[in-house]
Amino acid sequence: MVFKLRWMKYGLTTLFAILPAFADVGIIVYETKGLDARRTGSGHIALVATNLCAQGIEDLRICRDDEPRGAVVNRYATIAPLYTKSMIVLPLQDHLTGTPDRRSVPVATSGGTLEAIQIEYWRNHLRDVLPPLTIEQYEALVAEEKRFDAGRTFRRALQFEFIGKLAAPPTKHYPTDPFALIDPTTQELIPNGRWRESVGVLHSRAGIMITAVTTSQQEQRLIPFLTGALEVEPFHALANNCSDFVKRALATVFEESNPQFRTRAMAVADAWITSPISVATDFVTLIKKAKLESTVSYLPILGGTRRPTLGITTLSRGALVPNPGVSKLAFGLKIYINTLNPLLGATALTVDKLSMNVNLPKLVHERGSPELSRNAYDGAPEAKKKMERIREQFRAFGTKPCWEKNKKAFSALASWAKETNLFDDEESKQVLKTGKPFELARIWERRASALGRQGDLVAGVQTCISPECRIPGLEAASPNSWKPAKVPSRDEVT
Repeated sequence: MVFKLRWMKYGLTTLFAILPAFADVGIIVYETKGLDARRTGSGHIALVATNLCAQGIEDLRICRDDEPRGAVVNRYATIAPLYTKSMIVLPLQDHLTGTPDRRSVPVATSGGTLEAIQIEYWRNHLRDVLPPLTIEQYEALVAEEKRFDAGRTFRRALQFEFIGKLAAPPTKHYPTDPFALIDPTTQELIPNGRWRESVGVLHSRAGIMITAVTTSQQEQRLIPFLTGALEVEPFHALANNCSDFVKRALATVFEESNPQFRTRAMAVADAWITSPISVATDFVTLIKKAKLESTVSYLPILGGTRRPTLGITTLSRGALVPNPGVSKLAFGLKIYINTLNPLLGATALTVDKLSMNVNLPKLVHERGSPELSRNAYDGAPEAKKKMERIREQFRAFGTKPCWEKNKKAFSALASWAKETNLFDDEESKQVLKTGKPFELARIWERRASALGRQGDLVAGVQTCISPECRIPGLEAASPNSWKPAKVPSRDEVT
């Protein structure tokens, strides 16, 4: 009877207006990679909204009924040469995999595959907003880079950029790196900037997505927020970086919950710089304090040529505490620094522990599914018992005992693949190699390059079955004789 009275009072339109429509807003915390992994281990953080869509690469908007929902907002110092803004907005699918078509996501990936995907994505979606460079613009960028700049030299020394050059010299696929890539189809100079960090990110590093349920009204606060966000302060790595940006966005969305994000003055473990791990910690604290329904999702790296670590730490710990998981040169340098002053590493580790930052891998194990997340704060005994059972399943997955238990089965599978001529000798040696997993992708990349198909989507994404996709002279041969020079298709990789 009460419901009927309210229906009559408000009317049908008003009733639907006051019924809450829900969405999710949160963060994606990515592991470090490349030089950053050797230097700091602090990772990267992005803002995600599951019920909004990208408007160009600069804004968010309400989605149409007929389009995939979800958008990710990244902030970087330099999106592209000559592009002045520091924010890029992409659809969630495009951001994670580098393509809006799920059928085109590679089964196995490599550096060459990712580069080809990014070039194709620029050609199809970004060319109008990030136009190709002219020869004059490119030459001006080269001249500027060669010009001596004391501040730039000091920053490079402070950031230990020489570690990257000594430990892993970059492989240049195009003669114009790092200012531009050459489109193999049009020969245009594609601006080579941080936009590439936001296209196909799961090709290069794993991540954790943490979202909390919001109303549509709360989520839509992000639309005007982005419009004014870049006018507040320009990007600054120390004072207004990606973490500062995400922190302000979350505070705007969840303002009713009175979010308490730690100030920069309290970020001792991060040398008074806002970092991804500190924002993630405060966001998880907010979720628990306000008892928000949330979801934690592990975003695994695609099968490629490197191993995911998820060792996301504070800046000081990553810079000063020796970690054998990084390159030998960086590990040796930190050992050397700690030998000269043992207090540095000990102090960094102590402050990091006292900061009580969230343990992201543990969080995945505890709440790594929608079902776990819904029951996380449910006091019902049956729900708690079910949650503990699923937690144990998460703890078992991917551990060393799990690998040892299944290694025999994996070995038998690899032997069968070789006997049936699915693998040749070079490929079969890499299948169960734990030190450099997914080396197969790199093998196929080299073969594709030998075929003159370096610029195409290869190494596990190739779908071409016509004769020109194979080594000349073998196109008429039987499938078993394609080895060892064949580049496999998606189905064969699977």
